[in-house]
Amino acid sequence: MIRKFVAAAALSLAAALPVKADTLDDVVDRGQLKCGVVLDFPPIGYRDENNEPAGFDVEYCNDLAAALEVEPIIYPVTWAERLPVIVT
Repeated sequence: MIRKFVAAAALSLAAALPVKADTLDDVVDRGQLKCGVVLDFPPIGYRDENNEPAGFDVEYCNDLAAALEVEPIIYPVTWAERLPVIVT
């Protein structure tokens, strides 16, 4: 349920932006899904005991990349940077 809400919110927000984001075909053709993740907001995003990105957003990116059969790329960002990084 939460994943559907997050996906719907992201799509609604992306539709309102003047910048064109990658299409699904772009992601698949590139072979990478690039995800901007805030890592100072557990459980949404944080660094685990090995200093690796972890949390809901990281798992979501990894699951979506696996479904698309592409490599997930995690970009640590601040809240202010997150949306500009995602759309560029």
